[in-house]
This record gives sequence, structure tokens and C-alpha cells, in this order.
Amino acid sequence: MLFAATHHGLLRMNLAGAQTTTQLLFPKHGATSVATDPSGRRVAVGMRLPEALIVDTSTWRPRGGPLPHDERVTDVAFSPDGKSLATASVDRMARIWHTLSSTYRYCVCLPHPVTVTNVEFSPDGRWLATTCIDGRIRLCPIPAPPASIEDAARRTRQVTGARLNEDEQVEAIPWQTWQTSKR
Repeated sequence: MLFAATHHGLLRMNLAGAQTTTQLLFPKHGATSVATDPSGRRVAVGMRLPEALIVDTSTWRPRGGPLPHDERVTDVAFSPDGKSLATASVDRMARIWHTLSSTYRYCVCLPHPVTVTNVEFSPDGRWLATTCIDGRIRLCPIPAPPASIEDAARRTRQVTGARLNEDEQVEAIPWQTWQTSKR
């Protein structure tokens, strides 16, 4: 199977066998991006609508509800283990979703100054790289899911993101610094 995102929808091409077949999925909404999970059983589709979908490749139906943003989704990427999906959007946000339940996990890197154009997980799944329309690149740590509400509150007050310093070393950005620093 080969997939392509087009403004007409998601194009699915079956290249197996003697004859190539194609099918257009989600023709009313158009697609901006597509990613296949590591198992090949799910496809994530960024839509021209302000949402992304996770689609089961055996039924070609959405799995769970839409993954909403405030504006059009520009990119989607599965984590290496397939348990998380990152979405980027014109709304200046990169979000991470739990793929089995299609529930929102957290926002990474806080709002970017301009449209987020691309998202990509590191090979170990512990970092998310984001790029913006102005060429800025951010590296954002992805913590393990919190063990409790108290753990989530404690983590929120600690590291919010990461950046490259003058020596090109990755450094953490605490919450207090994030709001006052200029990128």
C-alpha cells in the first residue's frame, strides 16, 4: 500500500499484483499529510479541516474520534512504538495524542510563534522535533505519562521544552524562562 495526501483527499494505492488500483478516501475534506504506524495497521491523516484522524487500514474507517486543533493540521507522525501520534497545525501548536483511545495527551513546546509545519519523533521516542514556517526548529522532551495527578502537576512546573544553546548543546527550558524568552 502507498498513500498520498492531496487537496482532494487521501489517495490509497494498492501496488500489489499485476494491476495497480487506487481509491480516494475522505474526498469532502482533503488531506494535508499522512503517516503509517509501525505495524501498518493504522494510518493517520492530517485534514484541511482543523483535525486529524486515525484510520484502521482493515476497515478504512476512523478509529476513535477526530483529533482537533483550532486550525488546519499540517503534519502527522507516529511515535516509534505506535502508541502516540504527534500533530502540527496552523494554530501554532504541536500536540501528542494517545493512539489507542484517540485522547489528547499533552501539548509539547507550548505555542510556537508561527505555524508548525512538521513534527517528527526521535528514534527512541523520547524527543519531538518541530519545525515552523519561519525555519525555526525546536526539540521537545517527551516525558513518560504521569503516574498521578500530583505527578502531572509537579512535572508541569518543571521543564517545558528544550533548545540549542550557543554551543549547540541541548538545554532544558524551565516554565518560568519560557514565557519571558524570545525565540
